[in-house]
Amino acid sequence: MPDPTLTRHPILRTDVWHTRIEDYAALNGALLDEIRSHQQQEPTPLDLSFPNCWRGVRKYAADAPLVERINAAAFSILSDYRAEEADAREALVADSFVTDVFYWTNINGKNALNELHNHAHAGDLAGVYYVQGTETGAIVFKSEQWSDNEHAAHIPFTAPFVFEPHDGDLILFPSYLKHEVRPNPSARERINLAFNVTVIRKGSGPAGLTRVRREDFA
Repeated sequence: MPDPTLTRHPILRTDVWHTRIEDYAALNGALLDEIRSHQQQEPTPLDLSFPNCWRGVRKYAADAPLVERINAAAFSILSDYRAEEADAREALVADSFVTDVFYWTNINGKNALNELHNHAHAGDLAGVYYVQGTETGAIVFKSEQWSDNEHAAHIPFTAPFVFEPHDGDLILFPSYLKHEVRPNPSARERINLAFNVTVIRKGSGPAGLTRVRREDFA
């Protein structure tokens, strides 16, 4: 236990959140059929794709259970963060806010990797859903201090966090968190849907929606 005379004042909290989709085999089977069709119809990967990686953007008809789970998780995560903030802020409730999920597909062959990056300014949360993840290579999260070589070995929460995915795994994290994907060591393709989640307030702006800014909760 810390010294009881010390008062803690958190500045920044960063977490990686994980769950496994129930009945993921059925969901993944339906998604995989659409993904294979997508790849056949658009064989040229999008710009910014890494070697031996195919990347495409398309909304899949089978995505409803996944998008619903992402939305529920995002509300839970953001509400949890807001509840822990020192100053009182407006509750994040479904009748006042919605979350917008934008996703794209990645197919990584043997030895394919993704270099260190983040999704800053693209959303409030980012994440990955693994259609095929088991034994296809870890995703590694690194703090800004670690990335900039400004960390000290005896200070906690600066070491990288390594996550070995399994089929059906869903992970979410703040969009600013840097991460990379290690080379796929197997002949099994790593197939995932990467996504950004943006919180939007109902009732104002174009089509009755507008992105929420931090100052809106002041």
